[in-house]
Amino acid sequence: MKRKNKIISTIVIIVIFILVAVNIFISFYAPGIIRRSVLPAAKQSLGVDVAIDEVSVNALAGFVRLSGAQISNPPGFQEPSVLSLDSFELDIGVSSLFKGVVQVSKAQVKDLVITVERNADGDINTLIIGNNARQASRPAIAQTTPAPESKPETQKEAVKLPPIPFILKDMRMNAVLKYVDHKTPNAPSNLVLELSMTANDIATVALPDNRWGSCLITGAMKNNTNSCTVNVNSRIAPITSPDKNNFDITGTISNINTRELAELVSQMEVKSDSMDIILNIICRDNVYQNESTITFCLNNPQLTGSLEARAKTMNVTMPAKLAIPVTLGGTVDNPDFRIHEALINAVLELLTNNFDATIKSLAPEKANEPTIKEGIKKLRDAFKSRVNGQ
Repeated sequence: MKRKNKIISTIVIIVIFILVAVNIFISFYAPGIIRRSVLPAAKQSLGVDVAIDEVSVNALAGFVRLSGAQISNPPGFQEPSVLSLDSFELDIGVSSLFKGVVQVSKAQVKDLVITVERNADGDINTLIIGNNARQASRPAIAQTTPAPESKPETQKEAVKLPPIPFILKDMRMNAVLKYVDHKTPNAPSNLVLELSMTANDIATVALPDNRWGSCLITGAMKNNTNSCTVNVNSRIAPITSPDKNNFDITGTISNINTRELAELVSQMEVKSDSMDIILNIICRDNVYQNESTITFCLNNPQLTGSLEARAKTMNVTMPAKLAIPVTLGGTVDNPDFRIHEALINAVLELLTNNFDATIKSLAPEKANEPTIKEGIKKLRDAFKSRVNGQ
């Protein structure tokens, strides 16, 4: 019996020794692997410098920490980085790995800063980096024409791989979103939005009771909590397949100061005191449903330029609040967002609301009103049907 106990004790000691040794090995070598392999690959993919000050890994505790991460700006931009963060911490349930699932019990992102910059030439840094990443992810085109028998093999390689089994139980993040514009007349103009995010049960495997995950984003403009207030809530189904995204997004971005976006708004020939955005987005199997809309609400709108002249001719009176619902269609990979058509429909609705005044301006004599009214109705309906593709 004693001999048996000694054997068991020896085995336990050896196992503990091996685990400690593996933990020391991973903790010592993992940061070096990240610096020698991951960072260069990220740099090559994004086309800009990527740096991390410190990497800490504790395999036994399931703890990973990155600090001082930064993605630099492309050449031609003045801001030092497009993304930086103070720290990123993960607590991974080690026991879940034996079930083939990476379960993150807790994740925390501190002081994430994303800087969207438009330079004097009108280029935007995030679009350039995103385009670099898309180009890098495309497979290289073969120089020779493949043999007929190799086509089935090529088709197999094109199939999207299923996502890694993953569950994010709880995540907390505070972030700052900056917009710096060097092309505006009074350049540079700066907008700084402070955001916080909480997320629960974000997964790539089915959850108990068909549960969906959730994500809440709140925030407001820095130094002005009443400006550009964000309250967006999302429900996200487990992403078990790359082409089976299912989610709902609802919420508002309220009291946006359109004066700070004067140059962009002026191109629409509409100005307003402020703007609200109402989100109601429903996606099933990667397809946006018909009821998905993004509604732009302009407070105290005023037409400018050629639209203002036309409105005066047609006696169109602007309401105190103009709602422009824009239908979101298409797929996640290829969305269809027709804001121009929505603007035309909104103007047509204004014309309908001011119909009597328009008829009187065109038909001083009452005897001619019915004929002109019927003609304008037919013209309006035909134009609206053409705009909507009916």
